Amino acid sequence: MKNLGEKGIDCIFIGYAEHSKCYRFYVIEPNDYVSVNSIIESRDAIFDKERFTSIPRPRGMIQPSSSKITEDEVEGTDDVPGPSVPKKSTRTRKAKSFGSNFQLYLVEGTRDKTLSL
Repeated sequence: MKNLGEKGIDCIFIGYAEHSKCYRFYVIEPNDYVSVNSIIESRDAIFDKERFTSIPRPRGMIQPSSSKITEDEVEGTDDVPGPSVPKKSTRTRKAKSFGSNFQLYLVEGTRDKTLSL
């Protein structure tokens, strides 16, 4: 679930955003700000694990079978693929551009030491 302003939005967690530290949600109950069946990203979320308890979950481990497989049953599975050669990419590489105002700073030391300053 996600909160937007004073109103909450009922969503299902579907994963993490690719290029940020956000969660991705599928909207199942809309409000004035977000339409149903849309995907939103947010860092602010309250997860209610008890809400969707009707989703089936595995009950336990499957016990391994004690029966032996004979050679007659395995016959015909001699298809061993040869060594595969990876394909070379045909996509042209583009240099990343963050704009002319982009600045990068190198901070030496550990994160804890830097934060304590």
